[in-house]
Amino acid sequence: MSQLNVDTIGSQTGTTISVASGHTLQDASGKTIAGNKIVLLNTTTISNDATVSIDNFVDSNTYVYYKVIGENIKPATDGQQFRYYFRTGGASGSDITANYSFSGTHTSGFESSLTYGTGYGYPFSGVSNASGEELNFIGEFFPNNGSSGDAWFKTDGMYKNDSGNANRRTYIWTHGGTTQVTGLKFFMGNGNLTSGKFYIYGVKK
Repeated sequence: MSQLNVDTIGSQTGTTISVASGHTLQDASGKTIAGNKIVLLNTTTISNDATVSIDNFVDSNTYVYYKVIGENIKPATDGQQFRYYFRTGGASGSDITANYSFSGTHTSGFESSLTYGTGYGYPFSGVSNASGEELNFIGEFFPNNGSSGDAWFKTDGMYKNDSGNANRRTYIWTHGGTTQVTGLKFFMGNGNLTSGKFYIYGVKK
């Protein structure tokens, strides 16, 4: 077996480098390099917005679920709930405003509401608008496939709330029913979203 040492490998035409069918790339330890299993699908920058809708990123043929990251989210009004709707309708999406249920843990304990009686998700409360106290979170989003299961969105974050106290919240919100979920809309309980970013990654099947 021969060894080829190079600094850069480029494609002859285009931007894709292919590995012959039936072969895999491995690192020095012998582990297969999967490549592009997690794909950045959307980056949205907040700029004093009342709501932020991210539509039409769901592709159930390609992705099994999605990672959602909120970076340095700051509300215009101090002490607000961070909320979201599931969306339906693809590129021309609309809000789903009924049949939400949740289960979660926070700094003071556990709570849940399993009656599908809420009109939106609200995973974080007391979000501060002070500089240096922005909300950061990670999430896992499983949309349904119309008739296959309920959509759900799990978020996890540790942040300093408007009272200056550390606040840890891990919540799963679900939507009961067969309405196809195709996107998300983020907003605050009152006032605008001043700044921050959202990133959505698809995890390939």
